[in-house]
Amino acid sequence: MRGPVERIRALRGLSAMGLATLCGAVLALAQPPASWPLAVFVALPALLWLSEGGRGWRGGFALGWAAGAGFFAVGMFWIVEPFLVDPERHGWMAPFALVGMAGGLALFWGAAFALARAVSPEGAARAVALACAWTLAECARSHVLTGFPWALPAYAWVETPVMQVSAWIGPHGLGFLTLLAGLLPGAVRRGAWAPAALAVALVAAGWNEPRERGGWRSRSRSAPVP
Repeated sequence: MRGPVERIRALRGLSAMGLATLCGAVLALAQPPASWPLAVFVALPALLWLSEGGRGWRGGFALGWAAGAGFFAVGMFWIVEPFLVDPERHGWMAPFALVGMAGGLALFWGAAFALARAVSPEGAARAVALACAWTLAECARSHVLTGFPWALPAYAWVETPVMQVSAWIGPHGLGFLTLLAGLLPGAVRRGAWAPAALAVALVAAGWNEPRERGGWRSRSRSAPVP
């Protein structure tokens, strides 16, 4: 009997796309205002398993796009608010704005998943390759066509001391560590817990709360998020 991981890897077509969309929506809960960082460790391993089960780079692109569409549809819900100021005149445009934004930004995620699927085998190597490709995609999203650097992976830590790491390595550096920490637990094979232990170490290393001047919370309120 196959376990849940094998079942996820075996998914194809609309089933795989649906689960990828759901994982993206769950991952968005790590972003403010929900600010639930544990969502990173729930959604990312499942996305890694789906990526390992995908067929070719086209399948990887479809999974990445679906995950991105779910993520941005939930994480960017606030873009509909301007259309609701005068809903009788502009309210009908709100769904098109949200769907168009989510679908367009998801193209960057699709490219990242396609690249990782094309260049890397399964396991920890796939997790590292996907984290690298995903980070490059987020860098591109932040600059292409003037850029749209909202809802970056690093912002999952806004309400925690880990966010202070971005002062040293920037939001994309912290985003890479976030993706790596979330994906590596999905690479555990037959009791080989080294990837999961590394993920825990990455998060623990950033959880070093400053004590001067009232701690990290008082300092984070006085300085903008990178």
